[in-house]
This record gives sequence, structure tokens and C-alpha cells, in this order.
Amino acid sequence: MYNPKSSKATEFIDDQEILETLAYAQENKHNKALIDAILEKAKTCKGLSHREAAVLLECDLEEENHRIFTMAKEIKQKFYGNRIVMFAPLYLSNYCINGCTYCPYHQKNKTIPRHKLTQEEIEKEVIALQDMGHKRLALETGEHPTMNPIEYVLESIKTIYGIKHKNGAIRRVNVNIAATTVENYRKLKEAGIGTYILFQETYNKKAYEELHPTGPKHDYAYHAACDSRVEIISPVYGTAIRRTATIFLKISSEMALEKVSGSMSSAGRMRGTLMVCGPTPFAASRCSACMRSPTKS
Repeated sequence: MYNPKSSKATEFIDDQEILETLAYAQENKHNKALIDAILEKAKTCKGLSHREAAVLLECDLEEENHRIFTMAKEIKQKFYGNRIVMFAPLYLSNYCINGCTYCPYHQKNKTIPRHKLTQEEIEKEVIALQDMGHKRLALETGEHPTMNPIEYVLESIKTIYGIKHKNGAIRRVNVNIAATTVENYRKLKEAGIGTYILFQETYNKKAYEELHPTGPKHDYAYHAACDSRVEIISPVYGTAIRRTATIFLKISSEMALEKVSGSMSSAGRMRGTLMVCGPTPFAASRCSACMRSPTKS
């Protein structure tokens, strides 16, 4: 049963609610009066329900879509102006025990060389990225309990923040690693990371399990409920994550291709990834994935 306040993935992400939301959006994608009312609500920057966001995403009325894009631009300008923040990915290790069908890191792939950067190699990579002008990084690793343990990630973060080169140091280290434990999230927060990134490739459970046939990532509920574990160490962001709605606009028999948007609270975040820093066009506030203040970007 759908319960957006639940900490159980199968309750705050309910298949029936998703299907009913899709049907509602299809039924109302030409409902101009409803779309106009939703846009008026969006102007307040206080967020939309997931069904309201779905209607806007399904809308194919040219005039209304023009209004949607215009309003999205206005809201974006209101919060960010012309500011664009970029980060560079830094791949630490491609050792992985998962069997994700779309990823070359998968465990059964015997055609790629495996490598894990030493701290000395990480320092060289970071200096090269700094010379290119980068100040923000996103650390990437495969999931492997012995080759890429949390201690390795923490040591790498410490190394990066400790590098002083020419025009300064790295300002923000974001981390893209597998879903993990409360204790490990606590350690990441204490290490001073910027944003924790976790991609949820699809919330179509059947498709998810087909795309992730083996390894820890096969556990749909554990992966999807990571925000509840984040909430324990960072209540503001964890609560914001859980309350944010998910919109699925295209679901095929082979895999789910989703457009994700909307929030039922004032914290804007796309539920399909923990990567968003700041408001979506229709949900104003802050990044719910950040382990520290979003102003420190």
C-alpha cells in the first residue's frame, strides 16, 4: 500500500500508485484547465504532487508546453541565475562484484583490465584535474568489499582534500558508491563529502531485478531505501528524500525509462538519483542528498 512517509521501499514506491499516476497523467495530458491550475500552483515554488508533475510531463499541448518551459526558466533564474556548477568524475577502481547488464564493470566481464588507484596515483590525477580548472570532483568506484572498502574511499577523500596545488585545493568531493550502511554514511559525512550520489536506474521492480541479476545491487528494497538510512544521520535531508515523489513516464517490458520530477515537500529532489543539488523547476528548496550545506558548492 502506498505510504510516502514509510521507510519501506515497497511502500513509499508502490507499483499500483505508479500505474495509477501514469494513467491519471495520460487521461489529463490535454486537460488545459487542470494544466493551467497546476502551473499557477507551480508559480508559488512550494512544490507539486507527483500526479501534478506527471500531468505536466505528459502534456503535449504546444502552447502549454511553452508555458511550462518558460516558467521553468524563470524559476531556475530565480534560484540560480546564470550559474552553472561543474564537477569532474574521478574513477578510483573498476573492481566490482555486481552483475549489472548495462555496465562494463560487471563481475563476469573478463575482457577489461582491472585497476585500483593508489593514493599516489590519486594525487597525480587530482593535480591534473586541478590544472584543467576543476574544483569539484565525484569519486566513482565499483562495489567490492575487499578491493573498494569504505576505508579506501575515506582514505582517498582525505588524500584529495589534503592536496594543495597552485591556485588552491579541491573544494568539494562528491561520492558515487554503492548503497551502504548507516555507519558508513556517518563516516562519509564526517569526512566532509559534498553530495552522496546513488543512481536508481529504474523503480520498475521487475525491470530492476532483470538489469541487476546478481550481486548486492540485486536487492531492490535495500538499494531503494538508502534514503531512510541517510535520514538517521542527516534527518533534514533524509526526510526530504523520502517525501519526494517519483514519476515514471515510459515503462516498457524490457526496462523502465523514466522522467523523474516533483516533490510533495519543499525540498526539491529527483527520486531517481541522489545527485540533484537544488530545486527542480517545480519544487523549490535545497539539495536533499548533500551531507553538508548546499551553499558550500
